[in-house]
Amino acid sequence: MFKYMQKALLPKNRFGTRMIVAMIFISVASPLWAQIKPGSVASAQDHVLQVYFFLLVFATIINRIVEYIKLFFQWIWPKIPFLQKIGFAVWKMVKKKLERLPLEYDEQKMRDQVNRIIITLILQVSAFLIGIAICRGFKIDMLEALNVNLQSPTLRYVFSGLLAGAGIGPIHSVFRMANEKRKLKELKTIVSGGQV
Repeated sequence: MFKYMQKALLPKNRFGTRMIVAMIFISVASPLWAQIKPGSVASAQDHVLQVYFFLLVFATIINRIVEYIKLFFQWIWPKIPFLQKIGFAVWKMVKKKLERLPLEYDEQKMRDQVNRIIITLILQVSAFLIGIAICRGFKIDMLEALNVNLQSPTLRYVFSGLLAGAGIGPIHSVFRMANEKRKLKELKTIVSGGQV
């Protein structure tokens, strides 16, 4: 009986497994997000860590989604005439530029490279849009967590979403800079004779 239940309930591929993990994370994350008590210094640092954690998790999820979109585009690209027309139009523009240069190149390889660049561009824009939608939906505001004053909440979510869509590296860089700024501020407070 256990084997039957296991076959019926568990997903058949890695995508299904990842989606189940994401759903579990999202269902557990909402109560954790609500545990912050506004106003205290410890909760402000906790809030920054929570935003950092959520952005990293969502950046990873977005990266996986974009990988599947990439596979889909690679499969569908040769089958849709509209996509081929876009690729051909961009190729013609690139070819004009290349003909002005004294270079020798393999036309088919170069055309394939142009198609890959177009797909990469589409994927990056998709990642940004998914990141913005997630940050807006979950109200993840990285700028608020870092005490950056920006009046428009929409721009705050857009910035957070662009960061999530850009991937894990930029998120690490932003929070590393914020941590260094915080340490510098603490050091200035200690040097001036104040308490941290």
